[in-house]
Amino acid sequence: RHDGGAPMTPPDVVVYLQGFTDALDRAEAIHLALRQLARDVRRDLAVLAEVAWLAHVEGTWSKVKRPDGRPYETEEAFYEEGLALGSFRSIYRYLAAGRVIAASAEDERPAVRRAVAEIGVAKVAVVAPAVAREPGAREAWFARARAQDIDTLQRHVTDAVTGKEAGFASARGARLRAFLLTNAGSLEQRAVLERLFEVGRAVCDTDDPGVIH
Repeated sequence: RHDGGAPMTPPDVVVYLQGFTDALDRAEAIHLALRQLARDVRRDLAVLAEVAWLAHVEGTWSKVKRPDGRPYETEEAFYEEGLALGSFRSIYRYLAAGRVIAASAEDERPAVRRAVAEIGVAKVAVVAPAVAREPGAREAWFARARAQDIDTLQRHVTDAVTGKEAGFASARGARLRAFLLTNAGSLEQRAVLERLFEVGRAVCDTDDPGVIH
C-alpha cells in the first residue's frame, strides 16, 4: 500500500492498482489513490495560486511574449492562453487564494500555504474578500471553510463583506454586488469595483452598490 507521503506519479498509480484483483480491495485501493492524488493536486494548486498572484502584482503578462513572439494584449490572455488556466472566473480564484497567502506574515506563510492546500483553492477564494477586510479573522474563516459546503460559506462571506451581519445591507444590494463582481469584464474592472466598494465602505459604512451610487 502507498504510505500517503510522497506524491504518487501516474506510473506509481498504475502499478499500485494492478496489484489488486479482489473487487472490494481494488475499490479501496482506488479510493486511497484518489485521495492521495487529490491531496497532491491541492498542494500544487496552492503554490500555483501564490505564484499567479506574484505574476499579477509584478505585471508579468506585459513583460513576456507568446511562443511565436507576439505580446499578450491583456492579462487575461496571458493566463488563459499562455498558461491555460481556464476562464476569467477560474483565474480570479487562483489570484484570490494567492493573495491570501501573500498577505500573510512571512513567518506564518508556510502554515497558510498548508491550510490553502488542505481547504482547496475554490473555498479559499470564497473567503478571500472577508479575510482581506479583516485579516485577523483569517483562521476563523479557514475554520468555516473546513466545516461548511461552498454555497453556505459563500452566503456567510456575502453577509460579512456587505455588512448584512451588522444589519445595514439589503439582500438586494448583496446580490447586486455579487452580480457586478462576477460579471466584471476583466481583472482591471474587477479591481476598480473592489476599490469602489472599499471607498464606499469607508464613506457610507457599507459596500452595498445601491447605497454607494
